[in-house]
Amino acid sequence: MSQHILVLGCGPAAAVTSLGLQHLGYRVTVLGLLRPYPVTEGISDRVYQALASSGLHSALETVSPPVARSAIWNGTSRRANTERLLFRPVFDAAVLDDLRNQGVRVEQVRVHSFAAADQRVVKTIAGGQLRNWQADFVVDARGRAAGRHSAGLAKLERVRGPETVSLACCWDSDPNAAFSAVVSVEEGWLWLARTATGRLFTQFTTRASQLDLATKSDIPALIAARLESVTPGALPVANLVNASAPLARSSTAILVDNPVQDGYIRIGDAAMAVDPLSGNGIFQSLSSALVAPAVINTILRRPEDAELARQFYRRRLHHLFYRFARIGRDFYQSESRWESSSFWRDRRCWPDQLAVHPERDTVLGTAPRPVLNEGFIELKSVLLTADQPLGIWRVDGREVTRQQM
Repeated sequence: MSQHILVLGCGPAAAVTSLGLQHLGYRVTVLGLLRPYPVTEGISDRVYQALASSGLHSALETVSPPVARSAIWNGTSRRANTERLLFRPVFDAAVLDDLRNQGVRVEQVRVHSFAAADQRVVKTIAGGQLRNWQADFVVDARGRAAGRHSAGLAKLERVRGPETVSLACCWDSDPNAAFSAVVSVEEGWLWLARTATGRLFTQFTTRASQLDLATKSDIPALIAARLESVTPGALPVANLVNASAPLARSSTAILVDNPVQDGYIRIGDAAMAVDPLSGNGIFQSLSSALVAPAVINTILRRPEDAELARQFYRRRLHHLFYRFARIGRDFYQSESRWESSSFWRDRRCWPDQLAVHPERDTVLGTAPRPVLNEGFIELKSVLLTADQPLGIWRVDGREVTRQQM
């Protein structure tokens, strides 16, 4: 019988990894509950194509066509190409339909605990009943809810960016063209996404210690006040009524230092969560989910290369985390107002002052590095450059693969 893998969580990262593992011949069981939060998110065409290639066709039917995206930043307004909008409750439910349709077992249960021993044991609760699940490997895709501790695992040290919180709610507004926008304000920034029906999702991201909220019911008024501070007419929204579904959630950038251990791997936000300003939430989740099946496959079927696979995964996530962080830092630096604001001051200098890309790429030479090849992590000779420190590996005479993409 094929080896059994448990995937904890049921978002896009969990689904992509589950399908990848199934294609490699593993039995996969997905354990988790759909998120109840009525959150709207945006994805690029690149993410859309990656989800399509992974087989999430029903889920993509819930995604909007490309909508206009704009940025009102540093006192100016500009068009910033397009993105597709998705409503997470509907999208996530369709993701599970895709999994079931392709033969992946899905159990809607709450994960209670996980213990790493000779047999990985996950405890779940459903209908008041506690159940044990055993597997050969566990994939943790529970996002920030994964926490820091699991019995039998080494303590998970984390790198944290400036402490950040995002407040969100939905509104009814005048029907108009669908759009999305990011807007800077003195205490942080807003992201807005409106469907053609006039349903508007608003999210205000700010410094965690700046908040003075008695209850979540105060969130709509707080967001409305920030919207009113934007230059009149700059945003194509009017007559906001019926505020609903207020939500507060952490959006601090976090990197888990040791995301893969014996019989256990973290993917998506459970391993690396970036500042939402980068606009790369689902993209960064897929950056780990797409390679996790090969990492797991190597650990289980080529144990002599297990450390190589773990090294590949750790280095990749570390590299991507700091690249995303520097992209966000540069965007924060492009907002030059509010010099006395601690929100902006902290984020203009984190994580460091290294450039996202060197002014001029230079070849550093060749060296053996772990790469993904036909479902395994293997050591190959790669070309190292200043901009591609993980290496560029020539697959054949025509194609080159950049290892950090």
